[in-house]
Amino acid sequence: MQGGESSVLVLEYKAKGNKAQYQAIESAIETTQFIRNKCLRYWIDSSRENNINNAAISRYSTVLRADFPFVAALNSMDGGLTRKKMSQPLFC
Repeated sequence: MQGGESSVLVLEYKAKGNKAQYQAIESAIETTQFIRNKCLRYWIDSSRENNINNAAISRYSTVLRADFPFVAALNSMDGGLTRKKMSQPLFC
């Protein structure tokens, strides 16, 4: 790579599962997209004086968990790590 170029790693896989497993994967993907979109909208709508950074987005994702039961369900197995990880790409 030359200066200023970046690379993207793409992972592809074939999963074999039953209908319920595929639905669970789709639900997790939709919830992840919802969290990212809500955090992005929060960042866009905030004024510069609010200084929205990684910590503020993480706190906002906690608010989303309280407001939307399906967001809380995504985190029930990992102590909230998924929700926090889904909001972090905004500042990478």
